[in-house]
Amino acid sequence: MAEQSALVPVVSYARISADTKRDGRGVKDQHEVNRETAAQHGWTAVHQYTDNDKSAARLDVARDAFEDMLKALKAGKLPDGTEIRGVVVVADDRLARRPGDYERFLDAFTHNEGFVFADAKQEIDLYNEDAETMGLIGVVFSKKEVRRIARRTRQGHRRRAEQGIPVGGHRPFGWKWDRVTLEPAEAELIRSAAQQFIAGRGLHRERVAAQRCAEAARKPLDHQDHQGDAGARAQLRMAGTPRRAGPRREWEPGRRHLAAHHHP
Repeated sequence: MAEQSALVPVVSYARISADTKRDGRGVKDQHEVNRETAAQHGWTAVHQYTDNDKSAARLDVARDAFEDMLKALKAGKLPDGTEIRGVVVVADDRLARRPGDYERFLDAFTHNEGFVFADAKQEIDLYNEDAETMGLIGVVFSKKEVRRIARRTRQGHRRRAEQGIPVGGHRPFGWKWDRVTLEPAEAELIRSAAQQFIAGRGLHRERVAAQRCAEAARKPLDHQDHQGDAGARAQLRMAGTPRRAGPRREWEPGRRHLAAHHHP
């Protein structure tokens, strides 16, 4: 009992940018590694902060768990009064991919004396100026890598669009899984909707038919489908968008490109 009380109480932070399977497995694995890391150093994880499916590189993404952790670090305790004396993560880039966020973390961490920090490789003294500098340098390089990947992804998407190759995402209503071959029943609804749209009439009849079509298909609403009747109705509402007409608009810094992306 005395040995348990002597363990340093820390929090485990886990984050993953894209949980494509929607099962939370990535962050669960991170927390498991963090608990093992804490035990190796004679610490104990008393709370888990989780930001699942959230990017740390984008300004428009709110990481609620990260913000809550900063408040707890400054207070030196959790909202329920449980004392905390440190943080464990799998790697620095789980915490931050922008220098401003890393600096805010350091400010909260060093607000109190004697806190401990470790990643899966080693314990790090964040009160040491050299460690702080190396951490910031790591975040800067991480941000550079994120931008490089994003640029390559945009370029790849543009090349596929110019070749008329679908990029991916949900199966569009009206097309089969290969996103090239027409789904006859659904395609006919798109044609009818387009004619109604051009004539200036409403799409109520087509929306009802699309709902029935989706219900008849009885397909699971997974991440590859067009998301059932709600998605079908949305697709019909988009009948007048450039994507349905053929062209695809693509943005690049400083100018707009209109790349040909015509469906067969």
